Amino acid sequence: MAAVIAVTVGACAGAPVERPARDQPDAHTALVGLDGAALLARLGAPELLRRERGAEYWRYRHNGCLIDIYLFADPPAVEPRIIHVGVRRLSGVAATDAASCETVGAEFAIGDERRPGMAESY
Repeated sequence: MAAVIAVTVGACAGAPVERPARDQPDAHTALVGLDGAALLARLGAPELLRRERGAEYWRYRHNGCLIDIYLFADPPAVEPRIIHVGVRRLSGVAATDAASCETVGAEFAIGDERRPGMAESY
């Protein structure tokens, strides 16, 4: 019986171990707490940036999805930091669904992708 266990364990040792997708952080987890400068360094300039009384809204478009990022300064004397990240399907795009946009958002937030041609607006 010991020989059977040794053979079984030996066969498993060489098999590659794949991480389940749930072990990868989502866009929210990867970005919450960052300030605008860190966000700009990580993702580049947003497609849309709005500022109003200590709050900021940054929007990115990537692979048929929109990534909405909200920053807030609390108290107002400090730099705004990310408090919420939302990922949604771009309306009219049939190729992606909400679940795949969550994956796209996570890959965009974690990756080192830059948006060429976008002017820095921060």
